[in-house]
Amino acid sequence: MRLADVRPSQVKAWTAQLKAADYADSTVYATYRRFAQIMGDAVQDGIIPRSPCSRKTSPGGGVQRPYVATTEQVWALHDAMDEHLRSAILLGAFAGLRTAETCALRVSDVDFMRGIVAAAIQWPAEPLKSECSKTPVPIPQELALVLAAGVKKYAGETVVADELPQACSPWELQRAVRVARKKVKGLPVGFRYHDLRH
Repeated sequence: MRLADVRPSQVKAWTAQLKAADYADSTVYATYRRFAQIMGDAVQDGIIPRSPCSRKTSPGGGVQRPYVATTEQVWALHDAMDEHLRSAILLGAFAGLRTAETCALRVSDVDFMRGIVAAAIQWPAEPLKSECSKTPVPIPQELALVLAAGVKKYAGETVVADELPQACSPWELQRAVRVARKKVKGLPVGFRYHDLRH
């Protein structure tokens, strides 16, 4: 089928097929948005006169509802992670750090003696997402000790490091969480690192 032959009704039918195939609403929406970009570029390049994609054909984006893990699930996820990444779970659950903030958290951003985490950047070295993110977060002394022990064992400039040790990327951390969550009873398939903030 040529691009010029695609009709709005076909686009709607295509997104309906994706939903029927049990793809998440967010996946269907992301796929549709990419297709709409391609069709928009085709209009710009003069390949087709108009795009079959519009507000009428757009599927809903879906709303990602956070899953609030139990304390037992948080610790089970911690235990299921590779040892060098376990501190990341604690930073997400007990300090509320986002993935990019956790991966960029430098040893110098943590006051281990007073138990304060003060994220200054997010991965790779970007400004924080919001002003609120700059607020220093007090952490329990037990957590400060766990973080300090991890830093000592996996010495690096960042609190969470990969096996080399270099700063762990958000991609690596998300992948590790996806693998570990399968081992934790009751955690949904869509559980993300970001859900630890809740």
